Amino acid sequence: MVLLRPSLLLFACASFAAAAQDPLHRRFTMQDGIPSNTVYRCMEDHDGFLWVSSDAGVVRFDGTHMDIFGLEQGLSDEDIFKTSIDSKGRIWFFTANGRPCYLDGGVVHSWRSDTVLARVQLRSGIGAFLEDASGAIWLGGLRGELAVIHPDGTVGEYDIQDPEAGQPRSHVGLYPKEDGTVQIFNEHRLVGLDGRAISPSATDQVRSKTFVSRQEPFLIVRSDSAIQWRGDHWAVLITREELPGSPAIAHVLPLGDDELWVSLHSGGVLWLRREGDGWVPVRDLMFEEDLIMHVVRDAEGSIWISTAYGGLIVVSARGIGTTFYTGTRGGNEEFLRAHAGERLGVWVGTNQGDVYHLGRQLELVDLPPSGPLFSKVRSIGSRGDELWIATDRRTFRMDRSDAAPFAEQLRAITPLAEREELSWGIKSLAMASNGRVIGSVYGLMEFDHQARIFRHIVDPNIPTMRIYAPHFDAAGSLWFEENGLLCSWSDEGVRTYPQLGLQQGYRITDITSHADTLFLATNGKGLLVVVGGQLLRTITEADGLSSDHIHRLFADKDLFLATDRGADHLTGPWAAPRLQLDLTGLSGATRHVRDVVADSAWVYVLYAEGLVRIPRGRGQGPIGMAKPYFRSVRVNGEHITGNAMVGIRGGRDRLVVELGAIHFSAPGSVRLQYRLLPEGTWQQAYGGLVDLSATASGNHVLQVRAALGQGAWSVPVELIVVVVPPLRERWWAKALLVFLAVGFVFLVLRFLAYRRYRVRMAALREREAMAAARQRMAMDLHDDLGAELSSILLLTRMEREGQAPGSLERVEQLIGTLAEKVKEVIWSTDPGSDTLEATLVFIQRYTIKLCERHGLRVRTTIPTVLPHVDLDAGRRRELYLIAKEAVNNTVKHAGATALTLIVTVDADAVELDLADDGKGGATLEHERMGSGLRNMNTRATAIGASLEINEVRPHGTRITLRLPLAPGDPNG
Repeated sequence: MVLLRPSLLLFACASFAAAAQDPLHRRFTMQDGIPSNTVYRCMEDHDGFLWVSSDAGVVRFDGTHMDIFGLEQGLSDEDIFKTSIDSKGRIWFFTANGRPCYLDGGVVHSWRSDTVLARVQLRSGIGAFLEDASGAIWLGGLRGELAVIHPDGTVGEYDIQDPEAGQPRSHVGLYPKEDGTVQIFNEHRLVGLDGRAISPSATDQVRSKTFVSRQEPFLIVRSDSAIQWRGDHWAVLITREELPGSPAIAHVLPLGDDELWVSLHSGGVLWLRREGDGWVPVRDLMFEEDLIMHVVRDAEGSIWISTAYGGLIVVSARGIGTTFYTGTRGGNEEFLRAHAGERLGVWVGTNQGDVYHLGRQLELVDLPPSGPLFSKVRSIGSRGDELWIATDRRTFRMDRSDAAPFAEQLRAITPLAEREELSWGIKSLAMASNGRVIGSVYGLMEFDHQARIFRHIVDPNIPTMRIYAPHFDAAGSLWFEENGLLCSWSDEGVRTYPQLGLQQGYRITDITSHADTLFLATNGKGLLVVVGGQLLRTITEADGLSSDHIHRLFADKDLFLATDRGADHLTGPWAAPRLQLDLTGLSGATRHVRDVVADSAWVYVLYAEGLVRIPRGRGQGPIGMAKPYFRSVRVNGEHITGNAMVGIRGGRDRLVVELGAIHFSAPGSVRLQYRLLPEGTWQQAYGGLVDLSATASGNHVLQVRAALGQGAWSVPVELIVVVVPPLRERWWAKALLVFLAVGFVFLVLRFLAYRRYRVRMAALREREAMAAARQRMAMDLHDDLGAELSSILLLTRMEREGQAPGSLERVEQLIGTLAEKVKEVIWSTDPGSDTLEATLVFIQRYTIKLCERHGLRVRTTIPTVLPHVDLDAGRRRELYLIAKEAVNNTVKHAGATALTLIVTVDADAVELDLADDGKGGATLEHERMGSGLRNMNTRATAIGASLEINEVRPHGTRITLRLPLAPGDPNG
């Protein structure tokens, strides 16, 4: 398949004018986004943007998007007379309050931020702007004020005196000379900085004393003429008598030396071209309801018209030759069908059963009975000098005659039997070259010329269901559609073409032909080109059509299509057709086209609102290339100015770029593509937003290009994007990360090894403790029980041999002692006794029993409620042995008669205090300290306790043992 060059016949306006004979245009008002309907001027800058000045701010427009500048954006005043651009590309704003400001690098500079601008204020407002050869900025006020901003930042201020009044009063104008210097005007006189007149006033050269407009100091507009400064003298530009009807002039707006637009005091604008020494109207008065303030032509050739109260009007270069016609019924009137013939002219049918004939305007022709007939016009056709009109209820035929008006020649035709006349009507008409007229509704009907009535065609092969789109080809065969199936009827009968059948839900909406080629319009599958009953090709939106939903077709040597998004114009050869661009549309969304027809001179595009007449075969040249640009660059939602380079932090910042393209004639057909690599694949920028947050680290170049439809691509614009890698992607960070990972693994392995070592050491210590306990038990059994058992054995033998009479008493004592020692061994190994309370109770019992056995008085004091403190077997055994040794020393060596045991427990330790009334003399500092005391001190040190042995005066000994409690204990 050969791709078609994309070009649309028409992009319809977002809003049409109500007046007939105005060119196809679009009007921008506050509803479309401009801040005010009072528009002073328009200006196109070096980049192609259009700047619109109003009394409520300035708009920068690219054909689709509007960026509004007001006080919030930094302007010193919202009432902006006009804008201008200097050699540095700065946009200057002419303010009503006389405070100049300009836009540079996306930032507005005003007296608030610029010290130079703060020294300038023309209180009457800024009316003139000029940059001289040195780069100085000249600003002229409305009441004789003049300011000059020099390149070095100095400011000169002058009051230009009115030569007649002797005071600053008049508008100061500035005129550039060829040598780059500036001429100053005041009250339309050429003056110097001192206000002295250099040339006579323009008022001396004309008779009228009433000025209608003083648009420029070198262009004076009166109600009867316009006078222009020619560099060294005043000359008449145009007079009232040169205009059609001699209307009063409001504004004169030159576009070059040979084109003039004249705004009338009564409203509207005239377009004139110079021929010889005079001016000739290009077309009739346009936009009669508007007071025109200014006219400018952009680089694409479109005309922008500023109005005092009606907003901004734009007429495309190709739309200027068009005319838009509306009906007269008003209300809910909509146009449905159109017909064009070289002999009968152009006819239009409506949803209210009316028909219009196109003359100077659309002229309403009432169908009988007179008055509005509320039924829809379904079809209009012609045969010779006859015009046929089919509505929901009746069908009409009109014979053209030069001797009588059209309305008198209309004759009604009964479509069916009289009883069905009010409920039945022909839905579509087909005219054959041999005079046959076929109508379709439920089945087919043919017109009987003699009986003047439509009769049903009785043929079992013709469907009796609803039949659409009947059409006679050049060979006389009738083609029609029934339930999505293409059918033909000829002398050979009815034939169907199932190979051309559409899927369920789609149908053929219209059929037409040229020579041997048949064209089928569909409601979603585009255009089918059929030759000899076989599908030659399918043409869709991918090939450049404005839409795949086609309503109507018209064919002569070319093919015209009416779709739900515009009108298309195709030319052969039909194996590889081409889309021809007769007229580019205007800004805004395309509109639903109801019908399209053509004659040798014009193409007629029908909308519900009216009829557009377009010159045929003219203006098919290039319409200009769309220019891409970066509308905004935002990092984390913050707008970045200066769109040459932007840097972001990879993985942290979000970069969103909004793309745009400058084009005014056909902005709806602009396509945008982008890529990041010079040799990368271009990607479609749907919605105009590109999110580059996930871009890899490094330097990238974002390229953007634009095209109209399937046309050629523009030169790309570029934005350098620097993505700084996150810390984790830098080499030293990676090395550090590897080092940390290795260190972490090392620490984990070391921790695991250390934990395994601790487990092993704990097991080893446990085994050592168990071995020590077993050894200690063995020693205790050996030392204590062994000696006692040996004594019992010896006494038993002596008793048996009679060598030791009375030894049984000694045996009994030894067995008692042995039983006590066995209890001690059992207690020391019992886990249930591993508490402080059990240990102290055992010591108390031992002390009381031993003292009672040896006849000592004993008194013990232990707290009734003891905290639960765990003591391991080693600590409690050593504590018991220390107390046992102390008690034994008292009983055996102290010669005491009484012993006192006091136990005290506080938050940090437990204290055992043993005091007797013996002879004393036993202290740790004594040089002859026995092994018992040394053992007591050694045992106390082993369990972390402190031992004190002091003498009690006048006699006795006191032993104090203080054992700290562990920090993890409840008391610690």
